[in-house]
Amino acid sequence: MWKKKAFLKFEALKSSFSADARILEMLKQSLASQPQYRKTLLVQYRESFIPLQISEIAVFFVDNEILYVYTFDQQKYAVYRPLGEIEAELNSSEFFRISRQALINRKAVKEVQPYFNRKVSIHTPIKLPETLVVSRLKVSEFMKWLEE
Repeated sequence: MWKKKAFLKFEALKSSFSADARILEMLKQSLASQPQYRKTLLVQYRESFIPLQISEIAVFFVDNEILYVYTFDQQKYAVYRPLGEIEAELNSSEFFRISRQALINRKAVKEVQPYFNRKVSIHTPIKLPETLVVSRLKVSEFMKWLEE
């Protein structure tokens, strides 16, 4: 008799834990499905580092092997991290890697024009050392991204 009661109690406890486990698993999945994107970036300013809001950044641009950040208010800062690493931490609906040299904010794109060899050039309100050119292999993907 006591074995039967123990078994029933075990089954009741087991089912209550499995329900909690399912809820816990659902919570884990919902948290995992919401990616956490970088909101600030430390940039070098003179002899110190300052936090810069990602929303203030118009373009990431590699010039002479140094990554620079250009802001919407025409400021330029050096960042000592690889462009690929930063790209992985940003929201792909806001930033697009147009070439090996540049990553651009959607809000910085003012005009897109045809360029040589099936490429396109991007005009921005930001003063940059070179014209932003979307590599030939990324043009169609870039145009789809721009329309989203």
